[in-house]
Amino acid sequence: MDENEIGRQVVDAALGKENMFPSIWTGMYAELPLPEALRMLYACGWQRFEISTEHLVSIETSDDPESLIEETLLFIQQHRLSTPQAHALLHANVAAMDKQKREQDIQRLLYHIEIAARFAVKTLIPAVVALTGLD
Repeated sequence: MDENEIGRQVVDAALGKENMFPSIWTGMYAELPLPEALRMLYACGWQRFEISTEHLVSIETSDDPESLIEETLLFIQQHRLSTPQAHALLHANVAAMDKQKREQDIQRLLYHIEIAARFAVKTLIPAVVALTGLD
């Protein structure tokens, strides 16, 4: 076994490669409600999904978020799909100088965490803005 092979085995073990599966970002269909986006991607053969921030925002701001969550959960369960990762509110600014903006974004992030947990998301990416003086 040469050094390159040993290196590949070390990297594979460190990454848990035997447990890695391809998934697709639901943002490919960000204009559709999450259940519809999942249907479209599932029809293309996908079974694992990374939920986009656009879909979490659309659920959050929906007139009936609970119905969207339930419809999504039903589709996920019926087809034995998984949603291992999601992106929370990407434009959140938890360091905003404006206290109201800061608190609002924190509350929105907490709600995104709650939604993601209902979809059994294991990794939630809270790509928050931490710039001051720019808001």
